[in-house]
Amino acid sequence: MNISSPPPNGPPSSNSGPPRPGGPPPMPTITALQNDIALYGYALLYILALFGHISSFLIFLRPILNRISTSCLFIALTITDSIYLLVSIYDFINIGFEIRDSSKDPSAICRFRNFIQWTAMCSNAWLLVAIVTDRWIRVKFPFKSKQICTPRNALIITIIIVILSAGFNAHILEPSYGQLPAGIMTVCGPKPTNAIYNTFVRQIWPTIFSCIQTLIPVILLMIFSIDTFRRLARQTRIQNTHQGRRRTHLDNQMLLIMLATILLFVATTLPLGLFNILLTPVLVGKMTQTQLLQLSSIFTFIAAINYTFNFYIHCLTSRLFRQELLYIYKCRNRNTQIGVATNTIRLNPTGIAMTQIQVK
Repeated sequence: MNISSPPPNGPPSSNSGPPRPGGPPPMPTITALQNDIALYGYALLYILALFGHISSFLIFLRPILNRISTSCLFIALTITDSIYLLVSIYDFINIGFEIRDSSKDPSAICRFRNFIQWTAMCSNAWLLVAIVTDRWIRVKFPFKSKQICTPRNALIITIIIVILSAGFNAHILEPSYGQLPAGIMTVCGPKPTNAIYNTFVRQIWPTIFSCIQTLIPVILLMIFSIDTFRRLARQTRIQNTHQGRRRTHLDNQMLLIMLATILLFVATTLPLGLFNILLTPVLVGKMTQTQLLQLSSIFTFIAAINYTFNFYIHCLTSRLFRQELLYIYKCRNRNTQIGVATNTIRLNPTGIAMTQIQVK
């Protein structure tokens, strides 16, 4: 959750509505809808994410999947999802329970949590692009893919994506960015003392961030996905050997997981990206700060679904994913129930008896 921030995920100032005669403009307030979203909505997301992320780790670390570079990228994707939700606990407490930040340096905390959360958002988007590219290479270059699509290369790509995402958002760590006065709600943004940086963050940064984190990844995801699906459909008609059909089946299952993840990403993050782009040029001045913060709360909550529901979307779309999940829990159940069964076999006409012992 990141509704406490101005661009990319919050309004550009802390005033709510027109100024009152003879006094400063009123502070934005936490509406009942914001409080309900933070208190109940995010509590539900955390519960679902706890089970889903742990199960995803266990599944993608299974022997049948952990040797595939795509699975390594999905593990990295799950880690970025977890980081995003962990950082959002701050806003869950601040807005859901309406507990004011009483730390010694709230501006430093603003900078740190926004930097971590925005880095996780960018990393998540480009890890999806890496996953789609990985599957595209496997389908387009099946003979070279064994040298290109390796877990080692997946780790290198992940590190590069995280470093670039951190560098892209590094300006947030500047002292010119920090906490703004907004009543009990924590609102982070550029301080008015630095006019150039203030203009950049309020007018230019939202569009740049939304393009890098949402719009460009969505375009690349669609291009690579369509081409992968087209090539995989053609290979399915050609493959006749058992090994070829087995490989095609695995590719199809991974493609389903990939497509489901992409659709979830587009449906949940695109509204927030468009909101960030339209915020300063269109919405500011037509809506009060309280209304902007409330609208930002809704779009940010929708975006948070992307970092929670991947596991459940995978279960609904991929039979392989469901089979691996059932296998994990069946193995656990078998390990808790161990017994010995005996079966006596008589060999006629010698009359010799043999006892067969089975461990269950």
